[in-house]
Amino acid sequence: MSDEIITYLSMHTPAALAWPARTPAFSLTRQQPIDPGQLAALYHRVGANYHWTDRASWTHADWHARSRAPGVSLWLARAADLIGFVELAVDTAGDVEIAYFGLLPAFIGRGFGGSVLAAGVEQAWQWPGARRVWVHTCNFDHPNALANYRARGFSVDRIERVSHTP
Repeated sequence: MSDEIITYLSMHTPAALAWPARTPAFSLTRQQPIDPGQLAALYHRVGANYHWTDRASWTHADWHARSRAPGVSLWLARAADLIGFVELAVDTAGDVEIAYFGLLPAFIGRGFGGSVLAAGVEQAWQWPGARRVWVHTCNFDHPNALANYRARGFSVDRIERVSHTP
C-alpha cells in the first residue's frame, strides 16, 4: 500500500455551499434513532472499495455506542432505492464533521455524488450553533472525492502524508 495523503477541508459559512448544476431527484432524510446495524452495513458497503479501515474491527457494541453518541446523526439518501448516506458529528464548539459520506456502488457515476453531498452539507449547517463544516478525504477515496468537496465550496485547510508500512 502506498502512502496515504489526507486532505482536510472546511467551509465557514452556509453561503459557500454550491449545488451542482444538475440535481437528480432524491430525498435525504434523518434516521432516528440510528440503527447500528444499518450504520455498520453502510460503512462496509460504501467503504469496501476505498480502504475504509478505521472502523473495520468494530463490534456491535462499538456501532451501538456510535449510533447513540451525542451529536451524531445519520442521513439516508433515497431515490427509488437507498443510494447513499451522510454521517454528521457535531462537537461542543459548533464544528460539524462530515464523518462519512458515500454512495452505494450501484449509484456511483449516476450524478448523485455532488447533490447528496450538498444536501448533507445543508443539513450540517442546520445544526444549532454550527460555525464550521469540515471533512477529510484521502487518496484512497473515490478519485472524484476531493474535486467534489472543492466544487461544493470547501477549502483545503491542510494536507498530511501518512506512511503505512506492511
